[in-house]
Amino acid sequence: MPGKIMPPKMKHTAHGENSKAFPVIGIGASAGGLEALRDFFVHLPAPSECAFVVIVHLLHDHISLLPELLQRQTEIPVLTIEDGMAIAPNHIYVVPPGKDLSVFKNCFQLLDAVQGPGLHLPIDFFPQALAREKQSDAGCVILSGTGSDGTQGLKAIKAEGGVALVRDEASARRDPAPIFLETGQDSLAQSRTAEAV
Repeated sequence: MPGKIMPPKMKHTAHGENSKAFPVIGIGASAGGLEALRDFFVHLPAPSECAFVVIVHLLHDHISLLPELLQRQTEIPVLTIEDGMAIAPNHIYVVPPGKDLSVFKNCFQLLDAVQGPGLHLPIDFFPQALAREKQSDAGCVILSGTGSDGTQGLKAIKAEGGVALVRDEASARRDPAPIFLETGQDSLAQSRTAEAV
């Protein structure tokens, strides 16, 4: 029987008198990371007290079926993010192609991804904003990635006391139930697949 992923134990902090704090977990994956995403969510207990935000490297003109594909793996509702959408626990949110994502006062802010020369690093962009917004209620999980994308996001999450994890690629080849390793700040930069921790 496959194992279950337990959401990271995180220190809850207050964000206003009338708001109940809950963890928000950014999940970064490369364009070919569908299998890793499936493995993650199929082993995730439902319902969850966390909100999950999926950031995937996709071209701006790509039509994404990712929300529909992920919904087949979990009972947790999967939604494509819209600008101004409020974040709620027990939801999985998917960033649409060609967008960068920020967050302010528990609502998503969609921004047009900058087109042109240079690297586009969407897995860095959102966790840095998330760390500022949620502090120790922020988390980041890197399933797969391109180059060093995710390194600065992990640093920001760790600096605010949140949980930063990368998938153990060696164990993933042996067992589909994901195993995660807590990162040091420079670990992701040492390997494009986050194997060196």
